[in-house]
Amino acid sequence: MKTLLIILGIVFSLNLSAEKNIDAEEIINMIDRGQAVNLEGMKIEGILDLTDLKNRQRERGNKDSYFSTVDVELTFVDCTFSDEVLAFYCEDFSDECYRADFKKSVTFIDCEFQDETSFKYSEFSEEVVFNNNTFTYEANFKYSKFRKETSFLGCRFREEANFKYTEFYGFVNFHVGQFMDEASFKYTKFHNGAMFSNVHFHEEVDFKYTKYSGDVGFVGAQFDGEVDQKYSHILQNSK
Repeated sequence: MKTLLIILGIVFSLNLSAEKNIDAEEIINMIDRGQAVNLEGMKIEGILDLTDLKNRQRERGNKDSYFSTVDVELTFVDCTFSDEVLAFYCEDFSDECYRADFKKSVTFIDCEFQDETSFKYSEFSEEVVFNNNTFTYEANFKYSKFRKETSFLGCRFREEANFKYTEFYGFVNFHVGQFMDEASFKYTKFHNGAMFSNVHFHEEVDFKYTKYSGDVGFVGAQFDGEVDQKYSHILQNSK
């Protein structure tokens, strides 16, 4: 009887473990069905390619550019992404590029991205929350547009954090973030203020040509590397 209970316990444990894994393709299927994604404590296996939706279409006036539209809310809490998370990529040895735009709110909280993430050129129409996440490899938000309030509070960027040419139309919060490698905000536009309080920049940070309106705060921020703020003077003018 004791042996049977041990066997049943092992099987039950294996089932619990299996339930915590989900294939990235199933998330894509949920989005294609118009079903909101709300996952907690899950490990996402495989490349999460948000550009490969059923509604993908060619960009008007550009035969080599395609985009998909995520029309449902995305919520990931305490999740691990074992492979790439892609909302933008270009084919190797080709001019064809693919991106994803987001019409509903997007939330990633306490997640770990174990491979590269790319939201380059993506447009976020509603509020975006990327709080307390760990980006193990490059986090690429170059040319992205955030239309509403955005938060990267407490994020740890272990490799390059690329926000070059990004536009934040609502207030954005990077409070207590950790930039372990290069951080680029070159040509970034903050239309409605930004918070960098108690942020730690371990390496160089680029604020060259950055434009901003509203209050930008750096209270308690720490800079270990070179700071380039040519033509922006963002630190001198901060609150």
